[in-house]
Amino acid sequence: MSNTIAEYYKDELIDWNHAISFHDEEISELERKLGEVIRRNGIIDIAGKVEAQQKLLDQVADKFYRLRIEFQEQEGVLK
Repeated sequence: MSNTIAEYYKDELIDWNHAISFHDEEISELERKLGEVIRRNGIIDIAGKVEAQQKLLDQVADKFYRLRIEFQEQEGVLK
């Protein structure tokens, strides 16, 4: 436990600095991994995978939209 307010804030700043360093290392690691993915897959392959994922997201969004409509209808019935 810190004895003075200054020491407390100094300790806090050290902790925040450690957290930033950790995340900086994580970013570097993720950049390296992304580079590996890009080297393994061509742009066309990546675009195809992204398109497939986008279609799945669109389907889920459509299902949520239809559920919202059904919920509104049920709410109307209940009122």
